[in-house]
Amino acid sequence: MAAYLKIENPGVAPPESFTLLGASTKRNSENARNIGRFGSGNKHGIAVLLRNQLAPVVFAGNLKLEFGVRDQTVDTGLRTHQFARVQVKYGGRDSSGTNRSGTEDLGFVLEYGATDWLGVDLALREFVSNALDRAEEESDVDFVQKWANQNGNLSSDDLREAAKAPLVEYRKTAKPWENVTIEVVNENQVRAKAGFTRIFIPMNSDVLNFYNNLGKWFLHFSEPELLNYSILPKNNRNLTGKQTAVIYRRGVRVREYESSDIPSLFDYNLERLELDESRKVDDWRVQGEAARVIARGNIDVLIALFSTFADGRDVWEHTFPDWALAPNPLVNNDEQKKNWQNALTAVGGENAVVGAKDSRSADIAARKGYTVIPMPDSFTQAAGKWGVRTGYSVVTGDELLGQSITDATPDVVRLVDWVWSVASRHDMLNGKEKPACSCFTKIMDAGSQTLGFYRDNTVFINKDIADGNSQQLRATVMEEVVHHITGATDNSRDFQDYLINLAVKLAVEVDYHRSI
Repeated sequence: MAAYLKIENPGVAPPESFTLLGASTKRNSENARNIGRFGSGNKHGIAVLLRNQLAPVVFAGNLKLEFGVRDQTVDTGLRTHQFARVQVKYGGRDSSGTNRSGTEDLGFVLEYGATDWLGVDLALREFVSNALDRAEEESDVDFVQKWANQNGNLSSDDLREAAKAPLVEYRKTAKPWENVTIEVVNENQVRAKAGFTRIFIPMNSDVLNFYNNLGKWFLHFSEPELLNYSILPKNNRNLTGKQTAVIYRRGVRVREYESSDIPSLFDYNLERLELDESRKVDDWRVQGEAARVIARGNIDVLIALFSTFADGRDVWEHTFPDWALAPNPLVNNDEQKKNWQNALTAVGGENAVVGAKDSRSADIAARKGYTVIPMPDSFTQAAGKWGVRTGYSVVTGDELLGQSITDATPDVVRLVDWVWSVASRHDMLNGKEKPACSCFTKIMDAGSQTLGFYRDNTVFINKDIADGNSQQLRATVMEEVVHHITGATDNSRDFQDYLINLAVKLAVEVDYHRSI
């Protein structure tokens, strides 16, 4: 006796949901549990099964729909083409009680979706998704009104009494997915059930494989307690034998990550993941959406993630981009910032910082006594935006440049005073106050040496030239003091004009003294 897979849900689907392309009653639904919205899934599913010689039988209540194909010729005027046009044969009564019979041509051919809808499992996933959606809708129907509809017109007293009645058969439990039945049945069990939609698919190895892995395709039937969670602990959900991320959308399996074989720390149930009409999404979009939810995960999730960095484990999540990990500047992120900060402390201790792998800042932070948790640069940048202490935040710019700051030598102080007095005597201070001065030491970089620089109202002179009265020292002090007075950079027109004007005034002053 032949075997079938039965998919049953409470409520009677309109026949058009299997025959009218694009007809969706859920497209604009605001229910976050709803799965479908395109109005093409059942039709794609029918075509997939027929391409695999699996003619489905559907019962919409007491109305039977049997699907098949006939030859269809299309003449372009240049040549003729042969297609297999999908047909439906009706039998029984529809929801209005009208007898329906006969065969109807549908508006699509067997080749519909053949490029993207490749496997029987995709068709079965669609039928089960629609069954879950209808069960969800049925659970939203007011129970008393549903009971009343099944028992005729009732008075107010009757309705009050009905409210005390046990749940009727259409609603076995308050959990919608538990009202969906998926099981293997014999051929003699292929029949209608009033008030229900039933789909029967002939059994083969592909259909049996889907049934045996039903819990991996739908969290509803294996881990319903996780339906409201976006981040899922790993639990043998892969169908490929790998440990890559398994992606669900609203509890329904979408894909396994394919662009790399790196194991993932978690699997993901992404409510807002956008699919195309082929029910597909690329790895790039999956990665970005997974990064967004993990960045907003609770402290336990973040501790588990940070621990992989500390332990040197390589997981897929390490490849997440910084733009997706970063906080949304338009919302209040204070609580989540605390989660990031507390997670780092839990993993690395009070002295922990995060640092980009092999970066100079991380190396310096470690030498200063910090516990560095090495992360990719994308995570380090995102962590900084979440208020986490990073190597960059505990290392000064001078340390990054390999230089240390010391007090100015007496000769540097004397020469700064001299340059300042010259500029003051010729009324060329531009309203500025005299800068402070310091010395610095720096390791020679590729044979070059910085003699001086100006920063934060302070003139810095290299310690190697800071003693004596050399021309090099006088010129360096002059240059950096002029940077302070003008606010101009090297080689700028303002910088050159100032020095030229000062030189002219000094020359005039010298000539004057010589003349007297």
